[in-house]
Amino acid sequence: MTSATDKSNLRVVIYSRVSTAEGHRKSNGDPSQDPETQTQPLRDYADRRGWDVVEEVTDRESGTKASRPGWDRVLQLARSRELDGILVAALDRIGRSLVNVVNDLAELDALGVALVSRRENLDGSTPAGRAMIGMCVIFAQLESELTGARVRDGMARAKRQGKSIGRPKVQVDLDRVGTLLDEGKSQRQVATILGIGRATLAKALKERGGRKGSPEPDL
Repeated sequence: MTSATDKSNLRVVIYSRVSTAEGHRKSNGDPSQDPETQTQPLRDYADRRGWDVVEEVTDRESGTKASRPGWDRVLQLARSRELDGILVAALDRIGRSLVNVVNDLAELDALGVALVSRRENLDGSTPAGRAMIGMCVIFAQLESELTGARVRDGMARAKRQGKSIGRPKVQVDLDRVGTLLDEGKSQRQVATILGIGRATLAKALKERGGRKGSPEPDL
């Protein structure tokens, strides 16, 4: 079988993705998270193969999301028969959810659209290429699940060791609270003076034994 990507004048879309976290690192000066780092080598690759780049699409979303504006646009072009192939820098750019990626690959295969991943040197228009892509997707999903498991294990270990997880607890100066309440101030006024939330103050008072302060219609 001759690969669709052996043809010249192939109509391709260049797709790139940076995750939300990666975009945050870019804003902190990491150029490796700029989508252009992915797209420029793909332009050069398409030019060498004589392919026609009909559109460039970028997502700034997590790969675990089932629906992303950019990828949805790519699928729309595929369904309307406006492209023959999709160029990506790496397979994990199209997603990290095994179910979603496999479903998309099956649809692209049915539409006769080849997925070409430059890093893995994979050509999704051939049976061997599709098999390799499926294996890479499985490993990407495994890596994601293992990372999540390590995070959960770390949190559980910290909890067993008595370490605080999440936001640090707001410390309330109950002695000063008592003084302000004795002066006739309401809980709302006390919370404002101490710079804490009213709910935080109410919880601290409840734990101490409760003092409501001066009555106030909106409490």
